[in-house]
Amino acid sequence: MRRRSFLKITAGTLAAFVASATGGFVKRAWAQIAGGMLDPAVVGKFQTSLLIPPVMPKAGMIRQSDGKNVDYYEISLKQFQQQILPAPLPPTTVWGYGAEAARSKRGLLVHNAPSLTIEAHWNTPVRVKWTPAASR
Repeated sequence: MRRRSFLKITAGTLAAFVASATGGFVKRAWAQIAGGMLDPAVVGKFQTSLLIPPVMPKAGMIRQSDGKNVDYYEISLKQFQQQILPAPLPPTTVWGYGAEAARSKRGLLVHNAPSLTIEAHWNTPVRVKWTPAASR
């Protein structure tokens, strides 16, 4: 493809995008958001402290054929309600990751947004089994 042909195609694509955006396409897409929009003036700023995500619990330890240990996690993704906005406003529907199994009885089996963090050690492989959220 020549440079001139490339520039013509790029300009045509950009013109079509601008024409569709100014013709109401973008406005219709925003109107289709379920639940509508919140007025930013209504939401209080800096009222809810940020969460420091806890550590994702390991489901176990696997030993490879070469004798090396592998950290093993079972994690799922699911949709749930969580209080993101300040207290008088309703909970928000979010997607988050969480552990499905924990090696320790004190392991945190919770789905959260932002999700729990996986703490990996240098030179130690990590294996994650992604499970369906409906298994719980």
